[in-house]
Amino acid sequence: MSIFLKITKWIAITLFASVAILVALVYGTEKWQEFGVRGCPILVWLTPIRHTPIQPNDYLQLANGYAGPGGHGGDTIRVYGDGRIDRDTTITFADGFVMGCPLHEADKHLRIPSAQASAIIAKARDGGFCRLCAIYSGRAYDAGSHDLTLNIQGKSHQVISNYVGYTPPIFREVEAAILQLSPPVSYANRHPESPERKAECKRFEDTQFAVDKIRHPDRYPLGTK
Repeated sequence: MSIFLKITKWIAITLFASVAILVALVYGTEKWQEFGVRGCPILVWLTPIRHTPIQPNDYLQLANGYAGPGGHGGDTIRVYGDGRIDRDTTITFADGFVMGCPLHEADKHLRIPSAQASAIIAKARDGGFCRLCAIYSGRAYDAGSHDLTLNIQGKSHQVISNYVGYTPPIFREVEAAILQLSPPVSYANRHPESPERKAECKRFEDTQFAVDKIRHPDRYPLGTK
């Protein structure tokens, strides 16, 4: 067989394999949607995982929102490659509304060894976090949200799950690792017991709703908060 025919043969095989993979991935994505899975990055699976070096400002962020009969709240923990940890018992939405009750300033920042911080970011990177779909959301209205964002050298990938139905193991492993780095603060639970903390949270919540009412008056019919 001539060199030309060999090259043609391998090109044909490669094209066929690529098309087969794409078809399988597209079909798989459609099947995943039946389970509440959305935003799957199909083409990423055709390239190897890039082990990009972790920089000081690279980060892994966890933002959990809680809903349902127990009330509303959330927490955010961001771990930087250089060992900084910024955290708060709130979640800030795109329109500026802040849900939850903030930590005191002294409790918002922690520091861990940079090697430990880099290791958890690398765990997400090497575990194929950037290959995960954007949403894993089963049918539930009070499960809350678990939101992980990996940012390496300015490129971000965000994944949201409500843990109802399928959630990739790497998502759960990374979330658990982040929570271990940020021990809870005694006064900042979801149902504060002390009168001082309750009053503190009430003042903050009232301020947020007052600002939100000015920004979005259509959300607040007459007679509502």
